[in-house]
Amino acid sequence: SLSANEMAELNGLLSKRSGDTFYEEQYNPQLFTKEHMEFKSMHNTIFVHLSKYCESVKEKKINLFYLDGPDGGTTSALIDPDGAGFDPSQCYVANRHKSSCEVLLGKGILPEKNVIHATAVEALTIPKKDEIIP
Repeated sequence: SLSANEMAELNGLLSKRSGDTFYEEQYNPQLFTKEHMEFKSMHNTIFVHLSKYCESVKEKKINLFYLDGPDGGTTSALIDPDGAGFDPSQCYVANRHKSSCEVLLGKGILPEKNVIHATAVEALTIPKKDEIIP
């Protein structure tokens, strides 16, 4: 069962933005506890292993979609040449914070077309014909 705070966070992640909704970046890994940083590292390790497994089953390169913060921790774990070694062109990131997207792009690791300022729902939703801007 989720707490009220966890439910509010989940609802925020699942909702689409309306109009010019602005999300202020709250993610600051320097404020995380040692235990939380270890948890994030384990999460990235599991994601890397799962991604490598999927690639081995497919027997070809796969594309990866994930959320990443301004520190680029997940991206770094995926493209580390001494680790997972995924090509940056395989990595697609969404972040609902414009400032985080700018930082991720400013690192020069990912191609510009692979970083989108959007929620996960927005990034993965195919627009209806009347929503496409020519």
